[in-house]
Amino acid sequence: MGRRRTARTLALQALYQWNLQQRQLTQPWDSWNDQDTEPAAIDFAKTLVEGVIQHRDSIDAAISKHAHHWAMDRLSVVDRNVLRIAVFELLYLEDIPSAVTINEAIEIAKQFGDDESGGFVNGILDGLSKSQRVAKTSG
Repeated sequence: MGRRRTARTLALQALYQWNLQQRQLTQPWDSWNDQDTEPAAIDFAKTLVEGVIQHRDSIDAAISKHAHHWAMDRLSVVDRNVLRIAVFELLYLEDIPSAVTINEAIEIAKQFGDDESGGFVNGILDGLSKSQRVAKTSG
């Protein structure tokens, strides 16, 4: 598994824990050092987790806009946090190509979500990505 995939997986696990513990983060990166995880993966995972938490309101608003008929609290914890990580990347980490972000999110959703997760995540991120491209070309 590549360094960024490892980081995204760690971030998903941390955000899953964050949701279950009523939004209390216990600095999971301390334990990641004990798992022989590359420091660069830990740094990227930390960026993702902190970025999602810091920008949660705008990220959730972007997801809600494209998750037609799905309230955020109705999404599974896995799908919700895979989407949050990917939307954070799409909105705030411009050095990562959107296609890479979307493909990674789909693969992680398939691995950790249910049978429908990959398609669901793909649909929302594809819609968001298309609206971003339209906004950039018209702005």
